[in-house]
Formats: sequence, structure tokens, C-alpha cells
Amino acid sequence: MSSNASGAVTLDASKIITTFDIDKPEVRAQFFRIRGNQGMNFFAMLESLGYSRPVTQRKTRQYEEDWIHQTISLGGTMLNPSGTTYTFTLSTTAPNIDYLEQNTTSPYNSNDQYVFPVKKWDIITLPQNNAKLQVTNVTISGSTCTVTATHMNPTTGPFTLANYVAGTELIITGNAFSEGSDQTEGLVNKPLIDYAYTQIIKTTFNWTGSQAVSQPWFTEYSDGKGITAYYIVGQNNTEYEHALSIDNALLFGELAETAIVDSSTNEPIYTTEGLDPYMKRKGHNIPYVPGTFSPTDFDYIDKVLEQEFAPEYMGVFGGTNFDNEKDNALKAYFQNNAMDMYYQKVQADLFNNNPGLAMAVNFKCLQKGYRSYCFTRMPQFNMAQTWGAAGYKTPSLALMFPLATKPDRNNPSNRLPYMGTIYRQLGGYSRKAEVFTLLGAGPGMKVQSKDRNSLNMRSDMGAEHVGGNQMIRLYSA
Repeated sequence: MSSNASGAVTLDASKIITTFDIDKPEVRAQFFRIRGNQGMNFFAMLESLGYSRPVTQRKTRQYEEDWIHQTISLGGTMLNPSGTTYTFTLSTTAPNIDYLEQNTTSPYNSNDQYVFPVKKWDIITLPQNNAKLQVTNVTISGSTCTVTATHMNPTTGPFTLANYVAGTELIITGNAFSEGSDQTEGLVNKPLIDYAYTQIIKTTFNWTGSQAVSQPWFTEYSDGKGITAYYIVGQNNTEYEHALSIDNALLFGELAETAIVDSSTNEPIYTTEGLDPYMKRKGHNIPYVPGTFSPTDFDYIDKVLEQEFAPEYMGVFGGTNFDNEKDNALKAYFQNNAMDMYYQKVQADLFNNNPGLAMAVNFKCLQKGYRSYCFTRMPQFNMAQTWGAAGYKTPSLALMFPLATKPDRNNPSNRLPYMGTIYRQLGGYSRKAEVFTLLGAGPGMKVQSKDRNSLNMRSDMGAEHVGGNQMIRLYSA
């Protein structure tokens, strides 16, 4: 009886042994994270800076106070019918509509009437020479308001009529009444209404029973975190993907103009509005040309923030391009200016003297004039596989917002939760971060017949913002 040969001559033993893998190969015990943690978790930062609250509905409503005192915009060219008399209409064109619409008959869906911010005997000041016009008559016909006014100071405040065309913004600087006259009309202010929405985010990882008992060569990550089996890597990556989906929703989520209906459930898919789209809609959008940013840009920003009565501390989430350009432009401000003492003040004001929390957020601060700007780089804006991919301008983006932890020193009781998260919860059931496993493999009770385990993550949460008028979005032109 013959057999397959298992011996030979004139051959190095190592060649045979290696073929049968008897020699243990030299495999390093670490699984190397050559891209680090692949982006800081924005969700954790947002909860450190802002707030998080439970809600019982997917849609929340909030009321905000708009300007108490109004400006007006010309709806057409100002006319001069005679002498010192001038007439003009108010604007009925968005975004400068100068009327409020009201209904007088229940159910308040017909018989519209329109009210305007100008009344008889108001004084309107023109930007040229501070020329004063006093309103002598207001005529309303439907949504058209015609104002007749007399030039009060033609000698000391002349102006060029041709400069006052449709769209010109004018200010009301008071009023003056005669002795014995009646009281004026009553004032009313309409609150602004805004909404926030939650979004259902899901992530799943599956592994089989055989994978659960397969041991890899490496036993830990390069950062020291242990790995007992390769499916542990999949679980960690699932957590990362889930956190990344939450981050992208809170930062860049867009409200769907038309909800997409899931054909398998016949239910619509709702989305949240992230910080960047919210700033586009409610904030001040200021373009800049990369390579030209300078310290004087903060002078203009400060002027805008002052007009909006923004608080002292402003946070700035900056992409890599913006962050580097800002450092280059402001290098002198970060040198020889007692920054250690200033950082102690920031730590006390913003983080309740918690150095660990301050270090986690990693602000770099600039104090210029009345305002303090606290910068932190956002690696999410420059991730090669998402917002930093070729063709995207996000690395040059900067999102500037009030830091709610520190109130306005002129009004310490006015603390606004400018940015944060909402999540669905009722009683003891929270959908902020549900993690559950469906077992079909491994030891213990099985809940499915497949030889497979599923790690499931589910979050029903969204972004919530307020005070967008005090936010500034700097973007690459």
C-alpha cells in the first residue's frame, strides 16, 4: 500500500514547515487606528455647550420676540406733489413686508385687514442729512398704505428726492402731537413662531455564531482598547457610524420640503434642521474670499452682533481652512496679551471652573473690543469621506453663535438656550439612544432562529435652536 510522501531530502526544513504554518508568524498584537478616532463627536460637544431636553412630539413650537420698534421700507419711489409735501407707499414685497394681516370674522379665515407700523404724527428721519418728515396722513386701501408727510427742516436737512426709491429703508424716530389732541392708536407686536423636529436614525451590525468564536491575531487597538474577537471591531464601528449620522443631522440636516413616504410602512420620513441650515435661514450670512480674511472683518461682525444685542461670548465652529487662515490673520492677538489669565476667566464664565470640560471643548479665544470669540476647530468639516471631499467648501465654513452658558451682563437673567438637542421621551421610555441586541447565536436565551446576532442602535432626536438673529455664518464666496 502506497502513501503520499511526507519526507524528502535536499530541501530546507523551513520551506516545508512554513507551508504547513507550523511556525507562528510575527503578527503585531495591535489593530492600528491609522486615522485616529476619525472625527470628534459633535453631539457630545453640543450637550456640553448647550442643552438637551425630552419632548413628547416629533415637532415642537417656540415663540420668539421680534423687533419691538419697526423700520419701514418704501414700496415705490417717493413723490413730491407740492412744496414740502411728500408721499410714498410702504413695501408689500418680501422680505420687507410692512404690514400685519388680521382677520375680524370667525373662523378668522376671511375679511382680511392690514395694519401698518406708521401712524399719523410719527417723525421719519431720512439717512441724508437726518432730514425729518412728519406724517400728516395715513391712507390704507387693502394691503396698500400711502403715507403723506411734511418736510420739517428743509433748510438744515435738505435731501435728494431721487435717492428714495423702492426698497429704501427708513427709520421712525418718535412722534409729536398738538396740545389738546387725542391719544394715538394702540400698539401691537406679533411674536415669531419657529419649529424644531426630531429625526429617527438607525444603525445595525450583524455577526454570526462562527464569527463570535473566531479569534484574531490582534488583541487590542493601538490606543489600548481590547479586542476579544473581530466582531467587536464591527460593534465599535457601528457605534461610530451611528454617532456620525447624529452629528451630520445636528450640523447639516435639512428639512425635507416634501416628506418621502416609506412604501413598506406607508409612513412619511421626517428630518431635523441642523445648525448650518438654521443659520442660513435665520442668521446673518457673510461671504468671504479665502485668503483675504483679516482682523478688520471682526469689526464688521461686531457691528452686526451689537445691532442684534448679542451677548459677550461668541463661539465659533471653524473648518480647517478657516481656522488656519484665522490664526494667520490674528497671530499678533494671540501673543503677549496675558492669555493665561484670560483663559481662567473663560473657564470660570463658561464652564463653571471645570477644567476637564473646558479642555474637552478646546476653545482658543480672542478678545477684541467688547466681545470675546471662542474658536474650536471642527474636524467634521474636513473629513475626507464626508464634508472635506473634493469640491466641497465646508473646510472654509465658520459658524458663529452665542454661548448660552454666559448671560448678557447687561441682563443677567436672560439666558437663552441658543443651541441644543431634543429627543422623544414619555415617562421612563427614552428614545435618545436605544441600544438592543437580537440574539440568535452564542450562549444565553435566543430570540430568533437565525444563527446570527444583531446589534441595533436607534435614536429619535433632533436639533433645536433659538436666537438665530444673533448667529453669523461665514462661508467661502
